Amino acid sequence: MRRALGLLLSTVLLGGCDDATEAERLGVYSVIATRTQDTCGSQLSGKVQRAQFNVVLSLRQGVLQWTPAGANAASGTYNVFQGTFRIAVEASTQMIAPDRRREFPGCVLRRVDVIEGAVTSSGDAGATANVDAGTVLTGFQAQETIAYGTESGDCSPLIGVGGGQAFALPCTVGYRMEATRVGP
Repeated sequence: MRRALGLLLSTVLLGGCDDATEAERLGVYSVIATRTQDTCGSQLSGKVQRAQFNVVLSLRQGVLQWTPAGANAASGTYNVFQGTFRIAVEASTQMIAPDRRREFPGCVLRRVDVIEGAVTSSGDAGATANVDAGTVLTGFQAQETIAYGTESGDCSPLIGVGGGQAFALPCTVGYRMEATRVGP
């Protein structure tokens, strides 16, 4: 999970933020992520059943910043009226180099990470509607989906039961996240 979150959290989506603009900090949250689905197999990148980490949420010019402790920020959307957010990051990795002598095209694996959730705030008994300035966020619930698939080439050597292999491609791993505010 930490490796999966590391990739997600070290990649910036919607990179058009102006660093000169101060972000409005929404708080520090302790997140517990529990795996809810896995069609890839645990041997693909060592997916863990459960992980705990802290993340800072902030807003900069209407863009949500998701920054875990010790990692780079990822960005996404935040609907202040509904109290919902979405972060999506895509990455491609050449897993197997092309080999012209064997006429093998290589393998480029595509990974898409999506976190979608809703915040909770004090005084609203868990409701997420009408979150405005001055509302204190107490936590959030979210679902992370990590999808893997072939972007180009022949990724069939990545399918199997050995380390680093998937049961099948495309495949997905899902996590349920429960977060509680632990700081300003």
